[in-house]
Amino acid sequence: MKAFVLGSVLLVASVCSGSYIPHDTPEVAAAKAAHFAAHAAAGVGSGGHHWDHHEAPIQKWHGPIHIPKIHKGVPVETPEVQHAKAFHAAAYAKVAGYAHHDDHL
Repeated sequence: MKAFVLGSVLLVASVCSGSYIPHDTPEVAAAKAAHFAAHAAAGVGSGGHHWDHHEAPIQKWHGPIHIPKIHKGVPVETPEVQHAKAFHAAAYAKVAGYAHHDDHL
């Protein structure tokens, strides 16, 4: 047990100190080389950007902003949400009433 604890401590110490850095396998190294070669052949990667930032339009939201009303620390629902919940509750009550009478058929 002491050997296990000692080995664990040494492993953690070597990982935390940065002396243990995993290396790529030969397959991963070959795939990375092929990937970077394809980028170089395509002319992508100069400057580290794949596209020109000046061509991208800046889109900002100019619509209405909902600032919730707070009542006793709780956000108050919008009138649309209150209406939708009332409609749902009424529809549920109607269906629940039908289910009650279906038992007697």
